Amino acid sequence: MEKPEEFYSRGAEKFAEKYSMKNMPQAYKDLLDIFAEKEEKGKVLDAGCGTGRDIEYLTEIGLDVKGIDLAEGMIQHAKKNKKGKFQKMDVRDLEFNNEEFEGIWCNTVIHFFPKEEMSEVLDEFKRTVKPGGTLYVSFKIGGGTFIRERYGSEVKQYLIPEEKARKMLEDKGLKIEKVNKAELSGTTIMNILTEVEG
Repeated sequence: MEKPEEFYSRGAEKFAEKYSMKNMPQAYKDLLDIFAEKEEKGKVLDAGCGTGRDIEYLTEIGLDVKGIDLAEGMIQHAKKNKKGKFQKMDVRDLEFNNEEFEGIWCNTVIHFFPKEEMSEVLDEFKRTVKPGGTLYVSFKIGGGTFIRERYGSEVKQYLIPEEKARKMLEDKGLKIEKVNKAELSGTTIMNILTEVEG
């Protein structure tokens, strides 16, 4: 069993091929568009940017985007293949000022942390987004853990019941505005757009 940053550093090349924008469902692109429309041309963070797919998309439609990821292999792949600003960083300890961003986009990242650490991540997101800004986050819905086998290795993911995910967001002062669910690789992903309350 590897840490997520080791697992995805190993698989950066294959990940970039499999999850390129052309392979993403229209519903996912629609979410990106809604997020971009809400933020207009503001400064946003892609927290867990992977190989830079979403940064490229958001930059092309006019946003000022910075990408962070803890997987060195992902960051290096992004720097070589995508236009954008990329930095290695842990979402649990963001090296940014309070209220620095108009919005944060965080896709398929939070499920790598147990519930207590999910809460820490959300605290950091709320700290760095301006009141009235937007946070997009996705959870894997269910109970217990899920073992992902890929790239010749394994990584653990943490599932959370839908009602607990919603309550966690609401308790943090993150007002849920839009929810959709998708089946992906044997798990249910709940995509949530929230507004950061002041």
